[in-house]
Amino acid sequence: MHFTYRPRYGKVLKDVQASTHQASGEFKDPGRQRIFHSVASFIFNEDKNVQTWLPKDLDQLLKHGDWPSVNYWRRDEIPNAVWLNGRQYEIKIGSSEYGSFESADFPFDVHRLEHLLKKYKYFIKTIGNSRPANSCAIIVGDNELYYVFDPHSRNKKDEVEENTYGHISDSSEDEEHLPEEERRKRYAKAEKVCYNRMVKSGSYGSIKTMLSEIVDNVMNRISIAAEGPSLSSTAASASSCHGGDGASTDVSLIGSPVQSNRGRKRRRENAWKCNIAKARRNVGKDYVSKKGKHVRERKVKAGCGIECRRKCHSVINEGERQLFHGFWQLGCVDKQREYLDGVVIE
Repeated sequence: MHFTYRPRYGKVLKDVQASTHQASGEFKDPGRQRIFHSVASFIFNEDKNVQTWLPKDLDQLLKHGDWPSVNYWRRDEIPNAVWLNGRQYEIKIGSSEYGSFESADFPFDVHRLEHLLKKYKYFIKTIGNSRPANSCAIIVGDNELYYVFDPHSRNKKDEVEENTYGHISDSSEDEEHLPEEERRKRYAKAEKVCYNRMVKSGSYGSIKTMLSEIVDNVMNRISIAAEGPSLSSTAASASSCHGGDGASTDVSLIGSPVQSNRGRKRRRENAWKCNIAKARRNVGKDYVSKKGKHVRERKVKAGCGIECRRKCHSVINEGERQLFHGFWQLGCVDKQREYLDGVVIE
């Protein structure tokens, strides 16, 4: 079956090819066996028997806490790999007493649900209309983006088949009541975190390409809609602040941050440039005036000779000259004030 999967914040992340599977239940009552229909469910607790794991039904987990389920899953039924976005990921069985999932090349951290529920309340958004039932799975993800794989998926012949997956969201917030712009920003932020984690871990390929396109697309739309003109138009509009034909060459002397924060770009670029020029002037650095004139940084020149018509040698001595030189070399208002407090004598 083919489903269009809509993750949190109402955005279509991808189309998912999934088949609604049947997870078999092995009951203590002899002679009875029940088939559960589900798309995604999870492991909450393990039985202390190394050969079996004890999964939890979603309703049992939320309502009854540690109420044990009767659907056991044998460790030898763990598949060798799972699929996500058309890519195969290998699964290893951990060496702990109860058996734990470890991954050879997952781009995410692997979690068990009991760890997540210590801090958050999560619910599972399944693919299709089936609600989770008694089955086992692992949870992968980071920072609000969690995927749940079901290694207990079975076909009609009671054989473990290709794994399907759903999405886990934080139920403490109801995104349906959030403004559209807020939902877009939160979605973009969550996808950006997910993408950056994969880049750092070196997990390139189809997943990185997909998330890169999503993040860039969403961030660009948010930037255009809510943050005004980009910094690329600053040079063209800076002439009203700096004036003259030399303004285009002087903009680089003032400079803008190499890495701009998209969420805090100034809408009034002219006032922004003027404020930067004022700040540079106050600390003695070179700047471009409103008339487009380049003013050099302030320096204390070497002492003049006796023939100086301004009598510099008698107005300021060498010690005072060094004080002024040290003052302008600091280049920071706060440091300059501390400097004056230390050298000025009442």
